[in-house]
Amino acid sequence: MRLPLLGGCLCGSVRYEALKIIGPRVSFAVIGDSGKEVRRVRCARCGSPLVTEFDVAPGFICIKACSLDDASDLRPDFHVYVKSKQPWDRIEDRLPQFSGDF
Repeated sequence: MRLPLLGGCLCGSVRYEALKIIGPRVSFAVIGDSGKEVRRVRCARCGSPLVTEFDVAPGFICIKACSLDDASDLRPDFHVYVKSKQPWDRIEDRLPQFSGDF
């Protein structure tokens, strides 16, 4: 993977380089499958998803692939929400699978 990771929202109001996020953003929190808070961060103007943060794993941040300027050499490390995948969706790699979120 090429570093630094560069990306942002669709409207261009929010930009990031690695983990330095600049621009107007909002977040909302839900309780994850772990029973701890999960925060989803979006652009305050266009609503594009940017990152997700997990209280169960402080310092671990999921950068949304759709917000990357170039995701061409991105490779998955694991699968989440496999309990709700469609019956026709076959996961045939050997990556770790989680039934829900963290």
